[in-house]
Amino acid sequence: EPCSSQSSSECCCDIVDDGAAELAMRSNDEYQRLLAQQVSEAKGQALLLSLHGTSHDRLEIGLEVSRRGLNSAAYRSPPSFSSKDEKYSSLRALGSLSEMAWGNTSLGALMSVARPDLEV
Repeated sequence: EPCSSQSSSECCCDIVDDGAAELAMRSNDEYQRLLAQQVSEAKGQALLLSLHGTSHDRLEIGLEVSRRGLNSAAYRSPPSFSSKDEKYSSLRALGSLSEMAWGNTSLGALMSVARPDLEV
């Protein structure tokens, strides 16, 4: 099966050229090794966020929250996720998804406090 038709950690789905795909996989392996090293050295005293682009036609906040769900939540006043999105989010063990996305302790709110000149 060609790599471009797969979707797994064994394949760079959108890369058709075998040489480029091999380089991408080696780069990903090194990236994962460096992340594992940082997590190990932090001994549970750090927050690691994976911020990266994908070729998917969606935005992901954890898993199980659709772009439609995020957009609907953003247009509510105040912004808030549906009870279904809250219940099934992969981040639910960390607390309220709505609070994490828009609350006083959200990443954007914390960045605004730390750097008031930064547009968040």
